[in-house]
Amino acid sequence: MQPKDLSTKEITRKAENAYGVIYLFQFSSGHKYVEQSKTFQKRVNEHIRNSRNENLGKYLGLQPVDSKIREVGIENISVKVIDVAKNAEELNDKERYWISKLN
Repeated sequence: MQPKDLSTKEITRKAENAYGVIYLFQFSSGHKYVEQSKTFQKRVNEHIRNSRNENLGKYLGLQPVDSKIREVGIENISVKVIDVAKNAEELNDKERYWISKLN
């Protein structure tokens, strides 16, 4: 089953009681990254913090989205929730769907 596109208002309302969310990083360079999280704001903040940590990348690998944030700068990205899920299986299915649709 293909998830339907939801309005921002619908997503915000549904995200309050959701198991997890699918979110999209969009970069001014045109790159896009789709991810999932049960703790959206915390996870986005981790990406930003990791992108600023000079030791990451030297000793530990950066995730691709962290590297891209470091490369283009935080002011050149947008992040938004694009879907919500009721359980882990649905969250994984929706992440695959959105990756396929947007990449």
